Amino acid sequence: MPLRRASVSVVVALFVASPALASPVGAQPKASDLVHLLRSMHHRGELDAIDTTRLTTEAMQGIADGHVRPPSTALSRCSMLARFEARRWAHERGGNLAYPPPPSEGYVESTTLPLRVYYETSWDKPMAQDSLLYAEQAWASLFGDLGYPQPFTDDDDAQPIQGLWLYVADSGMGGGGYTEPLSDVPSTPITDCSSRVVIDSANPPEYVAEVVYHEMVHTSQMAMDCAESVSAFENFAVAAEHLGNPYSYSFPYGFLPEFQAWPSYAVDYWTNNDSSGSAPLVYYQYGAALFPVFLADRFGDGDPAYLPLVWRRFAQMGSIEVKPWKVTASSGNSMDWFQALHGLLDESGSGFHDAFREFARWRAVVGSRHDAQHFRYGADYPEPATAAWLSGATPASGTLRAREYGSTYVEYSPYSYQGGLRFTVTTDYSAKWTADLLLWQGSQSPEIVPLEFDGFLGAAVVPSVQGLSGITLVVSQLKDGSHDPDLMDYDNDRHVHYTMEVLDPSDAGVDADADADATQEEGGLHDAHDAASPDAAVLDSAAVPYDDAAHLPFDPSAYDAQGGGCGCRVQQSPPVPPFLALATLTAAVALRRRRRR
Repeated sequence: MPLRRASVSVVVALFVASPALASPVGAQPKASDLVHLLRSMHHRGELDAIDTTRLTTEAMQGIADGHVRPPSTALSRCSMLARFEARRWAHERGGNLAYPPPPSEGYVESTTLPLRVYYETSWDKPMAQDSLLYAEQAWASLFGDLGYPQPFTDDDDAQPIQGLWLYVADSGMGGGGYTEPLSDVPSTPITDCSSRVVIDSANPPEYVAEVVYHEMVHTSQMAMDCAESVSAFENFAVAAEHLGNPYSYSFPYGFLPEFQAWPSYAVDYWTNNDSSGSAPLVYYQYGAALFPVFLADRFGDGDPAYLPLVWRRFAQMGSIEVKPWKVTASSGNSMDWFQALHGLLDESGSGFHDAFREFARWRAVVGSRHDAQHFRYGADYPEPATAAWLSGATPASGTLRAREYGSTYVEYSPYSYQGGLRFTVTTDYSAKWTADLLLWQGSQSPEIVPLEFDGFLGAAVVPSVQGLSGITLVVSQLKDGSHDPDLMDYDNDRHVHYTMEVLDPSDAGVDADADADATQEEGGLHDAHDAASPDAAVLDSAAVPYDDAAHLPFDPSAYDAQGGGCGCRVQQSPPVPPFLALATLTAAVALRRRRRR
């Protein structure tokens, strides 16, 4: 059943984090946020007055040791993550934590479904009635049409039952909502758990439908695998929301721009950072929903029902233990969502690394480059940030950076040049890498030319750029070992050196006809679902020792002026001939105003 279309202002309103919480990397603790959360916990009966006073004093004095990193409640709306980290902080300082539901004055319930919505005060009853309506709609969509498993909740005796109880209450977060894991479900053999949903009573009415839908996805995720990492919970839930309601503005205009602005970061990167600067903001992982959207579009024909099928593969045998400050699985979350995707995609005839390489290409075929063979709604998606701009017949080189399961992009514009080019990349051989050229010709799907690797050196030749509107070099770091999303290990930033050489037609080392034939055979693809010999460019060097920067096959400090380096936000504009400057500016303004409906 369709949900009410969200307001255009709904661009920052998603809402929940996972129960499988490690302390995220890269954010700074904020005493003011701790105070806010501690007072909310006292309001709900989770902390008594003595502990609340003592812990609030510690937070206000700024002696928090950094182990807790709650996001800004005014910015992120990541209520669950903030609450779990605040609970963890309070527990480590001797706080006696309880785990009650929010206070309530009464409830409304469905006459046909096992749904009940409690409200804290009589003023909250209208929102509870609206939430019940939206929950009934979401139930029919998620658990009927799309095949998500029905959730469990806990009854008054703290026993798991089939169904869901929601609470409209003052969560202390100022909006949004969250889903809380409650207890193991002993009647099932998997690591599932019961849950409850809290909808903040401060939400504007137009947000409530979207909040309810998002949270109900989480309840179903917990009914399959309650132990998965925070990144998977969030990006799969946002993907479900986007594919189920593509007219919502939240994903393409609220979250995805942050993800596309930092393509060199890991696809499962999580942060609580809420200050613009040298690292992604908290919205990044919600924008990383682009990856499960890719999986659904590429392997599930764009069907939202593909996503619960994928999540079922994340489940494992075992039980769940829920405490106010942590959730643990008897299996240790083995397998995690990366491991499960390896197996699932192998069965699909692709493989995780092949699929990730393809994803790195797909995320460039969006916006003005959108076509009919990639993302279904890609015309609404922003393009990934470019690390370097190259042009014409000017040779170039530079040093790029990418993290594990991150990518970096270099753009080339031929302008009046019509000759050939040779692209090479020299990689850090302690990891696996892939590299491809995307050859653009107007509005056609890009032709793919893979860089062939010999050791840590990859190369590809474009015999002539005549007729091309541009070339994109895509370089991805795959892995340096066993990637564990639960550890949130993102300290794997590595360097790649690239060169672009202009070919002299008289160069005896270049057989233009042979290169053209090779391009036709290996990379002359207009069907984006063909992986173009993806294994050819993967360097398997796991056995090669790597100690420090001295082992790099190039000097990472030797940055070229054009080289960008970060693979993230590049401020400089591409080189534009003077006679094109006005036209380019006009086109840029028109593109910025463009909105596809």
